[in-house]
Amino acid sequence: FGTIFVNMLKMIVFPVIFFSLIDGAASLPIRRFGRIGVKVIGWYLVTSLFAACIGVALALAINPGAGTSPEQWEALGPLSPERSAEIVEAAPTAGQAFRNLLLSMFENPFAALANGNFLPIIVFAILFGLAIRILIESPKNDEQESSLESLLRIVRAIRDATFKLVDWILEYAPIGVLALSITNFGLYGPTIYGPYIAVALGVIIAILAMITLVYSVLMFAATRKNPLWVLRRIQEAMIMAFMTRSSAATLPVSLKVAEDALRVRNELASFSLLLGATINMDGVCVHLPMF
Repeated sequence: FGTIFVNMLKMIVFPVIFFSLIDGAASLPIRRFGRIGVKVIGWYLVTSLFAACIGVALALAINPGAGTSPEQWEALGPLSPERSAEIVEAAPTAGQAFRNLLLSMFENPFAALANGNFLPIIVFAILFGLAIRILIESPKNDEQESSLESLLRIVRAIRDATFKLVDWILEYAPIGVLALSITNFGLYGPTIYGPYIAVALGVIIAILAMITLVYSVLMFAATRKNPLWVLRRIQEAMIMAFMTRSSAATLPVSLKVAEDALRVRNELASFSLLLGATINMDGVCVHLPMF
């Protein structure tokens, strides 16, 4: 039941990403697009840096692996020394990793959809939306303007339909979340109970520190609004992210909450949240040091 829930969220995430990004990029004036992009990426770099620092500090303080043997960890995920050596040899260097990332941004979008690769889909959708926007802002005849507006209306209609599917999936959420919780504790709790709890507590403390300190301070500095006002309205997305541990699975809920609860314009929410789900992995920066 838990796997079905996560799979349903992943099923809907690609249509949501694709059509929301096209609509967002096409709705945002070209002059504003560059300024907003710089601010969003700067925000992501700052929050990721804070998350990494908090995660490392808590990992050093808690030391969740203390008092356990390697055999206990190997019981969770057996991995032979030969396989470990293969993984290390296959790992790309820093230069290769950057080159691979750059090349992966420009792939066949249909192949990316089939393989579940977010980055090429995001790049293609943004470029496609920008192309529509440039055509709208450039001199044109009435027939071309009517065709472009009709195309945008179709994209928005498909996006709205996908959000209705998100509503249906969220009706199933309590069953899926309960099943995921039972599975996690049933599989991993008894094996290494102490270290598992230490890791969980470390990650939870780090997440709370990010929410109450980093995000709250940055939100107040940027908007002059009470952070509690924002946090209360996004609690559905936060709970979904905590239970599924998946940016992709949470993305449809995040988009819906941003637009419905926070009244963020679609073009801003679509661009920033979809880009953040790919490059702004604060949760990863927090929990990787713990492991």
